[in-house]
Amino acid sequence: MKTFSIQLKKARLKNNMTQKEAASALGISLVTYQHYEALGSGRRTPRPAMILKIAELFEVDTDFLFGKR
Repeated sequence: MKTFSIQLKKARLKNNMTQKEAASALGISLVTYQHYEALGSGRRTPRPAMILKIAELFEVDTDFLFGKR
């Protein structure tokens, strides 16, 4: 999940969004979003439907989020 966290942060910053804005757009709490972005914390792992929603919000594909491109 470390790669996912890094790529998630890259996508958010590329879209000039704060963590709070991203959380709001995804319909989740700021704390939940922060756990997704926390490097290697393993505290929260997004479910597949949320991963797709994240990819759509940031206009990236899931391969990008998992560091495969």
